[in-house]
Amino acid sequence: MDQRLFGSSEMGEASFKLCVALFEALMDEITQAFPDQDVNVTIKQSDPKAAQNVAAYVSVRDWSGPEPTRPIQVFSLDIKNFIDGEEVTGPVSFSDDEATRQEQICGC
Repeated sequence: MDQRLFGSSEMGEASFKLCVALFEALMDEITQAFPDQDVNVTIKQSDPKAAQNVAAYVSVRDWSGPEPTRPIQVFSLDIKNFIDGEEVTGPVSFSDDEATRQEQICGC
């Protein structure tokens, strides 16, 4: 499956590690904002036109007030992609082989 989705198992593993790191950073921010509280978290792409933006909507799980007044905090993640230190946008061809990758970047 990694071969089909990412081009290689190495790229699949790298993608997985980056996703986990992003999720861990988000959870760190949420637990700092809501220490020692159970929360509900909904994660979604916040703007269909901005594929690199994700929002997490967080509310306290055990809310005793009226439902319409349940506070919700939004955590917005703006994601940038880099290949070999260069920012890239949109879909790209990418190889885990450095020589091939350089060729893909500069077209040389």
